[in-house]
Amino acid sequence: MKKNIVISIFLLPIVLLAADYSIFGLDGKKIGNEDCLEKTECVSSARSKYSKAIVIVGDSQKSFSSKTLSRSIQNDDSFKISLRDSISWVEVEKNTMVSLCVDDANGGRWFIYDLSYSSPNDSCVLFDSGKFVKSSQIRYVSKTGKKQIVNILVGMRRIDLSKSMHEIGFYGKEYSLKKNVIYTDERKNMNNREYPDPVRDTSIKEILAVDKYLVTNCEIIYGLWDSIPSYSRAKDKIPLEYHNYWIGKKKNMQKNGICDTHDSAAVRVYLYDALVYANARSIRDGLKPVYKLKKIKQKKYLPKLYKDGSFDVATTSFFETYENSDEGWIRVEIDDNADGYRLPYYNEWMTLAKAGNKKSKYIWGNSENSTLASEYAWFGEGVMISEKYGVYDQESRPVGMKKPNDYGLYDMMGLVCENVMLPGKSIFGNEITSCKGGFLYDSLQALNFGAHANNYVGGYGKYQGLRLVRLLK
Repeated sequence: MKKNIVISIFLLPIVLLAADYSIFGLDGKKIGNEDCLEKTECVSSARSKYSKAIVIVGDSQKSFSSKTLSRSIQNDDSFKISLRDSISWVEVEKNTMVSLCVDDANGGRWFIYDLSYSSPNDSCVLFDSGKFVKSSQIRYVSKTGKKQIVNILVGMRRIDLSKSMHEIGFYGKEYSLKKNVIYTDERKNMNNREYPDPVRDTSIKEILAVDKYLVTNCEIIYGLWDSIPSYSRAKDKIPLEYHNYWIGKKKNMQKNGICDTHDSAAVRVYLYDALVYANARSIRDGLKPVYKLKKIKQKKYLPKLYKDGSFDVATTSFFETYENSDEGWIRVEIDDNADGYRLPYYNEWMTLAKAGNKKSKYIWGNSENSTLASEYAWFGEGVMISEKYGVYDQESRPVGMKKPNDYGLYDMMGLVCENVMLPGKSIFGNEITSCKGGFLYDSLQALNFGAHANNYVGGYGKYQGLRLVRLLK
């Protein structure tokens, strides 16, 4: 792989033509089409006809195929692929110009669907990775008809978990005793304890695309831009304050701006919006959403996990008016055949966090040296900031500024905990999800692999972040 190649880019005039946009509800269902010059024009029209909670994307991928590069960025990456391989994977950062060449080309043709690009010659193409974390695809067809598929992962890593066994679990402070006895022999004490999540090896036959970084404030706001209104209709204190938090952040952002790679991590994403964001991102990338969201008519006070794997979550929809927070509940069904984004399951997250390392407490090993730990994690910055006058003011930090773990994933510990799914019976009690990885205000010792935050009251956790995965195989 070659690096640091500078290519001059000429900005070409663009003729504005009416485009066809698809309108999706946040449950992933397509609900209509709009034909308009500007996307903002479509938002206003769509909200008057359809559900107000919407995602709008370009309907025809062909409408992007002749799109030229419209911004100038220094070229960062150059990749070579071979027609001997029918499928290739390329991992790049956001806001990057990438040169992709076929080393055994023979007058072929490039097919690019949702990336801005310029083709210097028959064997190479220059493309803009775009403003957001995403999955995309480029195809090359030679004169002889031989095809090459290049899968592009922007801000993500392709991680094959199927090749080895993985250690999960942790011997922490949470345990019960088999017998109500304390021994002088520590080995006997260990054998007398029952841990909710004991250390064990497991097999995970999956290949995943995983976000390199925690999802940022910018990614959340642009992902849900079409569905964040100018004001909240909620009357209950919890959703009202939460809505105002995100409405305020949207007002401070410029539409069509760039999401910086190292933007600050989103530290307040309730479970419902984490699921909705995953669906919105799937729709944007032309993938099938994983989560089916159905409104529950009766009042509920605690979530329920059903035998078919579906579960309840308290909704924080921007377009509902609730007198009390117990009125707004959604039943979530999981489509196991979908190829879109989702939250990681507990075993997946533990495996991704440990990154093949066994017998370690932390992602950096077993050392409790704060200087070493601070190279990998944000931590120890005081206590959780409590609610004052209806405003939560917990700070965040930029993602990706510390060292990654051995899988190339950043901020797996510290900064903000990550929502993970607990399939079947929870190992921690009543939770359907747990929040793993610790917080900005945690002590070093609290950032071990066993750390988790309870998240059992329908997903209303004060400070929650997320990192999405996508099942590739």
